[in-house]
Amino acid sequence: MNTFLHQIHKGKVAKILHIDDAFPHSKRLRALGLHEGLEVEVLTDGDPVIICLHGTRVGFRRDLLEKVSVPVSYTHLTLPTNREV
Repeated sequence: MNTFLHQIHKGKVAKILHIDDAFPHSKRLRALGLHEGLEVEVLTDGDPVIICLHGTRVGFRRDLLEKVSVPVSYTHLTLPTNREV
């Protein structure tokens, strides 16, 4: 069973399982560094959703992340961190 990145709560880590290539913005998401197998930490879960991507904070509109699937079983992880958002 899968869920989508825009549904992950603040402070959780998710591993990207799939980006829907039929989605018009999938190439842009990939160009920004999102790809299958990448672990990202959700820093804020509002709109925009801010994630830690390759050590950089990046904000995405919630609707852009509706086509990025992550396994439900993986979303319970948290990264030890001292960062503040």
